Amino acid sequence: MNIFKRASLSVIIFGLLGLPILATASQTLPYNPDTGMQYGRYFKDVPDNHPFAETINNLKMKGLVKGYPDQTFAPDSTISRAEFITMVMASISKNPQGANCFKDVKNEWYARFICAAKAKKLVRGYADGTFKPGSNINFAEASAILVQANKLKPKKLAAGELWYKPAVKKLEAKAAIPMTVDYPDKKLSRAEVAEMIWRLKNKVTNKSTKTFESLTAPFPVLASCDELKEKISIYQYKNSSRRYGILEESIMPLSAAPSMGLQKSEAVSSDDYSATNVQVEGVDEADIIKNDGEFIYMMSGNKVRIIKAFPPEEMQEVSKLEFSDKNFNPGDIYVSGNKLVVIGSTYLESPTPNTEPSAHVPVYYNRSKTEVFIVDIADKTAPKEERFLYFDGNQLSSRRIGNRLYLVLHHSPSYYGIQPLADEPSIQAILPHMYDSQDKEYAEPIAPCSAIHFLPKYDAPDFLAVVSVDIENADVPLGKEVIMGSGGTVYASPESLYIAATRYEYPEIEKFNVWMPPAQNESTMIYRFSLENGDAKYVGQGQVKGHLLNQFSMDESGDAFRLATTTGQVWNTKDPSKNHLFILNRNNLATVLGKIEDIAPGEKIYSVRFLGKRAYMVTFKKVDPFFVIDVEDPANPRILGALKIPGFSDYLHPFDENHIIGFGKEAVDPQNVGNEWPGRDFDFAWYQGMKIALFDVTDVSAPKMLFKEIIGDRGTDSEVLSNHKALLYDKARNLFAFPITVHEIKPEIKAKSGGYTGSTYGDPVFQGAYIYTLDLENGFQLKGQVTHYDNGLPKRCYPNYDESGEQSEQCYFNPQPANTVNRIIYIGDYLYTISLGKVKAVKREDISEVKKLVIPTDDVSIPGFLEDLLQ
Repeated sequence: MNIFKRASLSVIIFGLLGLPILATASQTLPYNPDTGMQYGRYFKDVPDNHPFAETINNLKMKGLVKGYPDQTFAPDSTISRAEFITMVMASISKNPQGANCFKDVKNEWYARFICAAKAKKLVRGYADGTFKPGSNINFAEASAILVQANKLKPKKLAAGELWYKPAVKKLEAKAAIPMTVDYPDKKLSRAEVAEMIWRLKNKVTNKSTKTFESLTAPFPVLASCDELKEKISIYQYKNSSRRYGILEESIMPLSAAPSMGLQKSEAVSSDDYSATNVQVEGVDEADIIKNDGEFIYMMSGNKVRIIKAFPPEEMQEVSKLEFSDKNFNPGDIYVSGNKLVVIGSTYLESPTPNTEPSAHVPVYYNRSKTEVFIVDIADKTAPKEERFLYFDGNQLSSRRIGNRLYLVLHHSPSYYGIQPLADEPSIQAILPHMYDSQDKEYAEPIAPCSAIHFLPKYDAPDFLAVVSVDIENADVPLGKEVIMGSGGTVYASPESLYIAATRYEYPEIEKFNVWMPPAQNESTMIYRFSLENGDAKYVGQGQVKGHLLNQFSMDESGDAFRLATTTGQVWNTKDPSKNHLFILNRNNLATVLGKIEDIAPGEKIYSVRFLGKRAYMVTFKKVDPFFVIDVEDPANPRILGALKIPGFSDYLHPFDENHIIGFGKEAVDPQNVGNEWPGRDFDFAWYQGMKIALFDVTDVSAPKMLFKEIIGDRGTDSEVLSNHKALLYDKARNLFAFPITVHEIKPEIKAKSGGYTGSTYGDPVFQGAYIYTLDLENGFQLKGQVTHYDNGLPKRCYPNYDESGEQSEQCYFNPQPANTVNRIIYIGDYLYTISLGKVKAVKREDISEVKKLVIPTDDVSIPGFLEDLLQ
């Protein structure tokens, strides 16, 4: 059977290889006398800025390429072994002949080319007598065949050398390796093979070429800006406009509002105060609220306010930081000694920064920037800006370790058809830029082309940058590391920083099909940066299947890096979701030390926590399997026990060595699915109220739920379920608290339904803070509640009709950001609940109010961190 289903493909193959297929007169395009080339595109899928457009155009002008009837060429499709051998043989032989030379090569259109290649000893096939003509060919294999076919006489293989080194070195000497080839086992595209053959056949030596060393280096860097040009040029055709401008950037300083009248007195503070709830001890995470035992620093719209909070009887706002950049959106803050760090974003429609202020460079519309202000807060009434930095791109995350701030930035250039990308200003404009008020007059690239790492097997025009800033000493140079790639989730230990990104791959094409197969393989790329000496240095990358849930899906312990992933979709019955745990070598992330695969098929991960020798994992579809996993031996992780209960946990927090707290939702099975929710005839459960559970893992083979607390009904929610920094927890003080919105179903509705409520939402009854105690004898004890909605919750109500047609009222919470509690802290014996418009101080012992500070909110808009929460 001829598995090559598209007869028209033979036209493009034979034309490409020098057989007499001529362009018709109707295809003639206007001629450019300056370049000797024709204007316009020959194929719809080969724009003028495609990296191999010149090669394909040359072949087309010589009448050697015709393409498909729909005027496409499919230049980026992977090439099969049969196509490759056909191209090679046609380039060295006018009329190759042969047939029936392999079990799977008989009389097909490609048989004479493959059989002629076998006669010339260019190919041998496999031990089972097959050639596998439909499989792909990689660069290492192709290099050996190309060198032999063109009689280039490579050097003999030395002992211990990689088998393909002599061939690759010979192609390197002939400048025949396109810069798009990043690693030896790369599956070549049709255009790449055409480029290699064209260079060899026409002795083209004026193009950039890859080297053997760059192809095999563990952490390769770009050879030059020329290599960067070739890497990104394939993406340029996605945009077609072009615009130039003159650099007109202005630095927008931070200004402090006048003093709010704090009387000079001896400073009073407490050394007993809460810190942000973080994943790793010693690694601080940015948040919207910080405190130092005397002052609270809080985000409030596009401002940062400093509140003297201790003692609470004297609580007052002492200063307000306002930013002259009206587009600046502060997002996160840190406090380190007498320094306040404010990190935020802005969007500018302006020219790309350049070291020359008058340079004409391509620009991007609405470029995203990350801005950092370092402020001296030694005098809280008159904070003073010390340093201002901005970076192209979005902030993925940040960490503070000691006096070092680590920023993780993602920059995705927006290309507007820059053609040609030939001059240095153009390529410089594409690089991510930065400005530092400490020692720079103009913006400049974060790193030059020759210092940018690229990831073999990851083909993307984006940039990831990790920048380290000494908060205390502005004279210390920035640490800067840039790689080409994309990122999403960040984890950091005191020694390392990891960035994870989900990646989709297309499987190998096993038959002749120039179109990309629809199936995709999902995997996670992990990049590791060493944090030695205060700077982040890229030291390697690895890859595992599946995607991560969040930062708690990753953990470093000694030389082991542990992570948990999910593959597939819960509702896909043909290929159900599965969950996996991997342990990698920290010093070589490509090495898997141990793994457990296919955990809880049909479910997905809802929470993970790695704690020393154990890992805890919660998956969910209808019930909450709580898994206890032994990870002490990296080579032999194993599930010790599991507990199945209704509901799930979104966040797991350690209580002690043998107990862990789960924060999540209760769930119930549906009843009469067809009537209750038409169309849902698959297996599922209804989320109910918020659940807090204490799991006992003293007996690891039989974990049990020691206590649980259910808060409210369906609709109840808390930010702590999606953001661990919303939790205040202090075991020594037997205290934890979190913001929550409580919904409750009216008793008459429950009575009418016989106690089962399923999909019924409750009415909003409370928003504020719940404060608990917890011990192993009494379990969860609600100590008190604090709300900033002193006159009741604002609601929106609509008529609702049950199956009998009886009318009732359904109400929804209509949040007011100024009164919505989002954080709780403690200083000494006092708790402080914080919203955009209020700070309340209460006694920790009995939750009685001490003082309330009302913050003017006339100019407060909802900041980004609350937008999703308040929907």
